[in-house]
Amino acid sequence: MIVMAGSPLPLGRLWPLLAMAGGLLVTVLTLPEGIGLISGGTLSAALALTSPVALAALGGVWAERAGVVNIGLEGMMILGTWGAAYGALRWGPAAGLVLGAACGALGGALHAVTTVTFGVDHIVAGVAINLLAPGVAKYLSSITFTSMPGGGATQSPPAPRLPDVPLPFGLGGLSSGVVLTLVLVPLSWWLLWRTSYGLRLRFCGENPAAAASMGVRVTALRYGAVVSSGALAGLGGAILVLVGAGLYRDGQTGGRGYMGLAAMVFGNWRPSGALAGSFLYGYMDALQLRGGSAAVHALLLVAAVACGLMLLRAPAAAARTRRRGIAVLALAAAALGTAFAVTDTLPEQVAFVVPYVAVLVALLVSGRRLRPPAAVGRR
Repeated sequence: MIVMAGSPLPLGRLWPLLAMAGGLLVTVLTLPEGIGLISGGTLSAALALTSPVALAALGGVWAERAGVVNIGLEGMMILGTWGAAYGALRWGPAAGLVLGAACGALGGALHAVTTVTFGVDHIVAGVAINLLAPGVAKYLSSITFTSMPGGGATQSPPAPRLPDVPLPFGLGGLSSGVVLTLVLVPLSWWLLWRTSYGLRLRFCGENPAAAASMGVRVTALRYGAVVSSGALAGLGGAILVLVGAGLYRDGQTGGRGYMGLAAMVFGNWRPSGALAGSFLYGYMDALQLRGGSAAVHALLLVAAVACGLMLLRAPAAAARTRRRGIAVLALAAAALGTAFAVTDTLPEQVAFVVPYVAVLVALLVSGRRLRPPAAVGRR
């Protein structure tokens, strides 16, 4: 037996995982473009691209664990981008970070009023916020940025950025967005799963009637969770401005709020899982930005080998669902391997959509193990 973190892990379960990891590593190292798949630059870019999506996903965890579906994460991120640019131009990047979170929190408060107080359908309220936020941001830009040199209704002047956080031993710096994400993810896990406050909040998402009968203030907890959700999404938008582009632009979020929602579902409504789903999107996005279609083409073989290794360790079973899963793995391995063999590269358009396809495939694969809060979305 091998003991990890106080729990025994049988060798029979550990060796197949190590074999899969070794097989994938050998495949990567034998490809001409393989080093680019795991280079420091690719991983650094992946972490930077992960941060805004992970913060939006974390906001979704807070809201939905309290029982409120927050489809409006995209709109709250958009409000955060405007707030971050305006605050940074007026008072500095730290103020921009705070104002971006505050603007996102205002979007969360609007969502809480419509869903918790007035009982509007959660999906309808979230979609309304996503439709309203771009217009609000453009209006605010037209009355604030048009008078500034280089600004206009669709973009702001260049804003001061947040500095990188220096690392010890001459390792350079780490993006402020990555540091913020790495602080907020474990903090959220601790608050939601290791405190009485988090227990009461999750109780509201599982059985609000029973929680209310035990004296839990369901409405207040849901308000706090949804406002916090908006603030986290606003922080994600602020990261796009203050760490990424350096200015506000119309359409800057590019659907990252929706990707955060998908990462939250992939992560089974848990902070660590949401971070993993967000990193999947960030890594694929970094890969197509840095390596282009050649790197994505190399990834086809890696994915084919991964499917083949999963097929080898799949237990033989007579159950229909197991046989269906094995057949799907075999078909995927054959299709990916054939696509790699018969092509030398992929069109740029295909490489561009790979991050979104990867998240959708991950959702399909993980669909059987997902368990949302029992009362999420109920009015």
